[in-house]
Amino acid sequence: MNADREHRSPESRPARHISERRRLAREENSAEYKARRQAILAAAAGVFRKKGYARTTLAEIAVAADTDRASLYYYAANKEQLFAEVMGKTRYDSAARAEEIAAQPWPADQRLRALITEAMAAFDREYPYLYMWLHEHLEFADPKGPTQEMRRWRSRHFRAFRHVIKDGWGTTFKPLLSPNELALGAIGMIAWSYRWFDPGRSEFSGEEIGAALADIFVSGLTARQRRRPRKQ
Repeated sequence: MNADREHRSPESRPARHISERRRLAREENSAEYKARRQAILAAAAGVFRKKGYARTTLAEIAVAADTDRASLYYYAANKEQLFAEVMGKTRYDSAARAEEIAAQPWPADQRLRALITEAMAAFDREYPYLYMWLHEHLEFADPKGPTQEMRRWRSRHFRAFRHVIKDGWGTTFKPLLSPNELALGAIGMIAWSYRWFDPGRSEFSGEEIGAALADIFVSGLTARQRRRPRKQ
C-alpha cells in the first residue's frame, strides 16, 4: 500500500489538522515514516540543486518523490522547511575541518594543499548538499534561518584559506595577488565543480580531483617567478 495514502487514510486514524498529524508522526518517528521522509528529502535535494530554491515548486518536488502535493504536507509544512531540512543533511562540518587544517603547524603550502583536497573530498561525501550551501542565495523570513548559517559557513571557509595564504605570503607563496583574492580564487576553483562533478559519474573521486587541483594551484604559487620582459 502507498505509504502516503496509508498515513492519511481517514479509515486508519481519526482526522486531524495536517500540522498536528505531522507533529505526532515526527514524534513517533516510525521506520516507515522516517524512510519515506528521507526519500522525499532526497527528491527535494535533487530538484533544488537542478533548479535552485526560488524556481522550485512543491508540485515539482512531489513529482520527483513519486507522490502528490497534498501528501508532502504530511512531511513538511512548506518549501522553506523542506529546504532547511535538506540543508540539515550536511552532517559533516567541513568548515570546522578547514579551521583545524589551517591551525596545524605544517608549512603553508602543505596546509593549502590539504585545504583544497579536503574541500573537494567533502563535496564528494556530502553530495549534493554542500553544493547547495554554496550556491543558494536566499532571503528567508526567519533571520536566524538557513541563509545566515550559510553565510557563516562560507566566511569560516574563506578565513581558513586566507589565514594559510597569509602565513606563506612573500615567503612560501609568490605575492601575485592579495591573500583575499587568492583565497577566493582557490575556493572558487573548487566550488565551480558543481557544474561538472557528479560522484556517480565521475572517473575520479572527490579526493583525487582535489589533490590534482591542489597541485595545480599550489605549484603555481610556489614556482620560481619568471622575469617579465622590460617594456621597450
